[in-house]
Amino acid sequence: MVNVACAHLMWNGHEPHSLKNSGYRKDMFFKYTWNNFLHTQVEICIALILASPLESTENGIITDQDSIGDNLLLKHLFLKCQLVERILEAWEMNEKKQAEGGRWHGYMGHLTRIANCIVHSTDKGPNSALVQQLLKSFQMMSGSDGRPSVQTP
Repeated sequence: MVNVACAHLMWNGHEPHSLKNSGYRKDMFFKYTWNNFLHTQVEICIALILASPLESTENGIITDQDSIGDNLLLKHLFLKCQLVERILEAWEMNEKKQAEGGRWHGYMGHLTRIANCIVHSTDKGPNSALVQQLLKSFQMMSGSDGRPSVQTP
């Protein structure tokens, strides 16, 4: 199912009905700690959303890189799915578990790559201005620095 959703994003990721399943995929990501195929598919979906250029639905024109447009999937990912919050929560939970002698969660490598993809998206890419704006709103709401600063697993 997740593989089909990823293929759907590749074809027409700006469709509003794509929003229904994105939160569900993130929930599955954290529920199935050792499902590498699932984690890879979710990582690909997030990378596709972050890298998809803004497109005007009226005339099909792709806008320039620095404009802040209405990328519904990207906003949904950050605001409704609370991607940054969930990354930070999972990271803290994993550190606590390891401090108690537990194992590293199976999705942590994927989570690191997702966080790095977000950080990269603030600097480069078609949605850099929007990602920066969304992270600033997260920073204001949480008092955090707003940027996941993960570089290596």
